[in-house]
Amino acid sequence: FVLIMVGTLLAFWIFNRYPAKVFGGDTGSLAIGGALGAIAVMGRLEVVVIIAMIPFIMNAFGIIGSVKGLLERREMARPTKMTKDWKIESTRDKKAPITLVGLVIQKGPLHEKDVVKTFNVLTIVSAILAIVIAVLTNLSGVVS
Repeated sequence: FVLIMVGTLLAFWIFNRYPAKVFGGDTGSLAIGGALGAIAVMGRLEVVVIIAMIPFIMNAFGIIGSVKGLLERREMARPTKMTKDWKIESTRDKKAPITLVGLVIQKGPLHEKDVVKTFNVLTIVSAILAIVIAVLTNLSGVVS
């Protein structure tokens, strides 16, 4: 199951690199999240997967907390917009959700590649933390 998932994500990544030709959307995100959840439960790695997913969990809680519940995308103001020089900037709309992208561009507009690099760094740091936790819990015998 894990190898199938890795192969699928590798193929998706090839077509989703900059400039993206394929977009997973909400359905793809939910499928990947569901598969990660299943892998975590089957492998008894729930805590490790949660730590690896910290950036995405922060993003979700930021959105849910700022709009005070679960809303459809059409019910919320857009949190970001493009400038004339193709940079991403915050809209400063009070009705817009607080997102991780919004926090990254808080100091000023950034190019899409810079936002992606920041997300990659956050994801790599949380993945390293997850690996460290996995190794430490296996060494201490917490996870058998």
